[in-house]
Amino acid sequence: MTVFTNPQYFLLWVITLVFVLSVVDFVVIHATGTLLSSYIVLILNSLFILPYFVIFQAEAYMRRFSILKH
Repeated sequence: MTVFTNPQYFLLWVITLVFVLSVVDFVVIHATGTLLSSYIVLILNSLFILPYFVIFQAEAYMRRFSILKH
Protein backbone atom coordinates (compact mmCIF):
# COMPACT_ATOMS: atom_id res chain seq x y z
CA MET A 1 0.00 0.00 0.00
CA THR A 2 1.30 3.39 -0.97
CA VAL A 3 0.37 4.99 2.36
CA PHE A 4 2.74 2.69 4.25
CA THR A 5 5.55 2.46 1.70
CA ASN A 6 5.63 6.16 0.74
CA PRO A 7 3.91 8.11 3.52
CA GLN A 8 5.36 11.41 2.30
CA TYR A 9 2.86 11.53 -0.60
CA PHE A 10 -0.06 10.87 1.71
CA LEU A 11 1.07 13.40 4.30
CA LEU A 12 1.77 16.01 1.65
CA TRP A 13 -1.68 15.39 0.16
CA VAL A 14 -3.52 15.63 3.49
CA ILE A 15 -1.64 18.66 4.79
CA THR A 16 -1.96 20.55 1.51
CA LEU A 17 -5.65 19.69 1.16
CA VAL A 18 -6.48 20.86 4.68
CA PHE A 19 -4.45 24.04 4.22
CA VAL A 20 -5.98 24.94 0.83
CA LEU A 21 -9.55 24.22 1.96
CA SER A 22 -9.04 26.26 5.13
CA VAL A 23 -7.56 29.24 3.30
CA VAL A 24 -10.29 29.27 0.64
CA ASP A 25 -13.00 28.96 3.29
CA PHE A 26 -11.46 31.74 5.41
CA VAL A 27 -11.05 34.12 2.47
CA VAL A 28 -14.53 33.54 1.06
CA ILE A 29 -16.25 33.85 4.45
CA HIS A 30 -14.52 37.15 5.14
CA ALA A 31 -15.15 38.46 1.63
CA THR A 32 -18.82 37.57 1.20
CA GLY A 33 -20.37 36.75 4.56
CA THR A 34 -21.60 33.45 5.89
CA LEU A 35 -24.79 32.86 3.89
CA LEU A 36 -23.36 33.34 0.42
CA SER A 37 -19.97 31.87 1.29
CA SER A 38 -21.30 28.36 1.79
CA TYR A 39 -22.43 28.21 -1.84
CA ILE A 40 -19.27 29.83 -3.19
CA VAL A 41 -17.02 27.48 -1.21
CA LEU A 42 -19.09 24.51 -2.40
CA ILE A 43 -18.64 25.54 -6.04
CA LEU A 44 -14.92 26.28 -5.67
CA ASN A 45 -14.26 23.02 -3.86
CA SER A 46 -16.30 20.92 -6.28
CA LEU A 47 -15.00 22.40 -9.52
CA PHE A 48 -11.40 23.37 -8.80
CA ILE A 49 -9.84 22.23 -5.54
CA LEU A 50 -10.97 18.63 -5.05
CA PRO A 51 -10.46 17.55 -8.70
CA TYR A 52 -6.89 18.82 -8.47
CA PHE A 53 -6.26 16.69 -5.41
CA VAL A 54 -7.78 13.63 -7.10
CA ILE A 55 -5.29 14.15 -9.94
CA PHE A 56 -2.52 14.51 -7.34
CA GLN A 57 -3.55 11.14 -5.85
CA ALA A 58 -3.51 9.51 -9.27
CA GLU A 59 -0.06 10.93 -9.96
CA ALA A 60 1.27 9.52 -6.69
CA TYR A 61 -0.24 6.13 -7.53
CA MET A 62 1.23 6.17 -11.04
CA ARG A 63 4.63 7.08 -9.63
CA ARG A 64 4.46 4.10 -7.30
CA PHE A 65 3.22 1.57 -9.85
CA SER A 66 4.63 2.85 -13.10
CA ILE A 67 3.88 0.53 -16.00
CA LEU A 68 5.30 2.90 -18.59
CA LYS A 69 8.96 2.78 -17.57
CA HIS A 70 11.39 2.98 -20.40
